[in-house]
Amino acid sequence: MGYETVAIGRGADKRQTALDLGAHHYIDGSAEEAGRALRAMGGARLILFTAASSKPLAGLVDGLAPHGRLTVVGFDGSPLQLPLDKLVMHARHVTGHVTGSPVDTEQAMRFALASGVRPQVQSAPLEQAADALKIQQAGQARFRMVLTTGD
Repeated sequence: MGYETVAIGRGADKRQTALDLGAHHYIDGSAEEAGRALRAMGGARLILFTAASSKPLAGLVDGLAPHGRLTVVGFDGSPLQLPLDKLVMHARHVTGHVTGSPVDTEQAMRFALASGVRPQVQSAPLEQAADALKIQQAGQARFRMVLTTGD
C-alpha cells in the first residue's frame, strides 16, 4: 500500500518471519523500547495494535509522529493508562476498532487478491483436533491452526 512497515514483536526469532511477510523493519520489544525505536525512525503515522496484552500501549504513544494514530484491535480488558501530555502536545489520536465485520472481511479479501497475500497456516488432521487445540491454547501455533479432513 506504499507504506514503510515496521513489525514489533517479542524475540529475535520472529525477525525473519516478519521480514519475509513484508515488513521493512523489525523491532524486538523484549530487547528495546518499541516507542523509542519508532521515534528514532521518525515516528509512525499509524500503529495498529493487535497484541492481547494492553501493557505496551503507553510506551507506544512515544512512537507516534505528530498527528499519528494508535488504533487498538487487541486488548485484555485492563484499564488504559496513557501519557496525556504526549497525546495533547503532539495532536496524537488513540482509537479502537472491532474487526471482523462482513465489510472488513470483504476489503481484506480484495486486498489479498490484488496483492498476492496468502494465509500462513499450520494444519493438523481432524482426528488430532484435541492436540491442535492444546497447541493453540498454549500459544505455540504458528499463525492459524487449520483442521484437515481426508482426501
